Amino acid sequence: MDLLPEDAIHEILLRVPAKPLCRLRAVCRPWRPLTTSSSFIAAHTARHGPLVAAIKWIPYFDASRRSQLHLLDTSGHVVWQMRLDKNYHHLEQNGEVSLTSLDVLCLVVGAGEDKRLCVLDPACSTGPMSLLPPYCCHHDTDYNYPVYTPFAVGRASSTGETKVLGFTMADSVEIQGCKVITLAGAGRSEWRDTGRPPGSVQTLMPGMPRCVALVKGVLYFLSYGFEEHRITGIGAYDVGEEKWRPDLLHLPATAVPGQEMGLVELSGSLVVFYYKHKKDSGAGKESGFSMDLWFLTDCNKAIWSKQCTVSSYDSTGGQPLWMLDDGRIVLSMWKYGWDTPVESSLRVYDPRTNTFTSGVEMPDYHIIGVYNGSLLKSCVDQ
Repeated sequence: MDLLPEDAIHEILLRVPAKPLCRLRAVCRPWRPLTTSSSFIAAHTARHGPLVAAIKWIPYFDASRRSQLHLLDTSGHVVWQMRLDKNYHHLEQNGEVSLTSLDVLCLVVGAGEDKRLCVLDPACSTGPMSLLPPYCCHHDTDYNYPVYTPFAVGRASSTGETKVLGFTMADSVEIQGCKVITLAGAGRSEWRDTGRPPGSVQTLMPGMPRCVALVKGVLYFLSYGFEEHRITGIGAYDVGEEKWRPDLLHLPATAVPGQEMGLVELSGSLVVFYYKHKKDSGAGKESGFSMDLWFLTDCNKAIWSKQCTVSSYDSTGGQPLWMLDDGRIVLSMWKYGWDTPVESSLRVYDPRTNTFTSGVEMPDYHIIGVYNGSLLKSCVDQ
């Protein structure tokens, strides 16, 4: 390698995945200045793309084993893992958080009144990035429905600050309060009131794959209409300004009976996806699904454009995760039945040819989100 010019070494090392690259530069110190530079890390992240965050399922009857939180590449290889202690609970598994495509992961520590939100930075080898103060649930004392506190994580586009929204919700749908906290690198942050949203925004609903998306510093939430008994609009929260936009953003189309929907960020755009299960005409069982993707092309005028329809005949559900530079879309897909376990997979869909170009099976995994950080940072200061 000493005989190669530096630009050739740079190009070769860019092709090496993060995990083996950390091992390589640990034994070859001359590469450290190159591979620890911010420009190299940015170029490496852009080339290899995001990672998939997933929970490795453990049978409930096996009390001797603990679930694990994994980060995987699109080939299904584990590049980072964390064993979950019995005091940790993954948030989205219980409907308590909505993960957005950032460089942090979220867990809950404890339970009941002692429950606290823990935000992890996988690139930090020293442990949790932040253990947040307890979230105080103030609600009407005469309200008899159960009260719980879901969370959503966002980032301000102007300052880069990461913030967490906490909600006090009754009966899983009616919002009674909303607070925000900043993940500060030093000092102590506190929860502060941030006003109520214009509608009954949701972080997770049965049958809704993804209710929250972060796009250019704004958190978008599906909003449920009680009178209509369906999703009626999209609430928007500016993370930097810490303000709710006064009006709901209208939907690109009204969901028809049997059709489900969700939100996702794809290449800097807010996308609403509608999908409907297909039925086997002979057996009456689910035999696939179709999914329409609507892109918000003008936020100020609320103009939507349906840019593609994804069809699958061997999965019963799915959701987009991110878009590749060439326009192909990485999706999380699953197949389930009443008497069979969930079968998860990653698939890459090409809208130009209306085909799936590649994929990898991920048995025993529950895909929970996308990690957009770089694990190379974990080696910089070691």
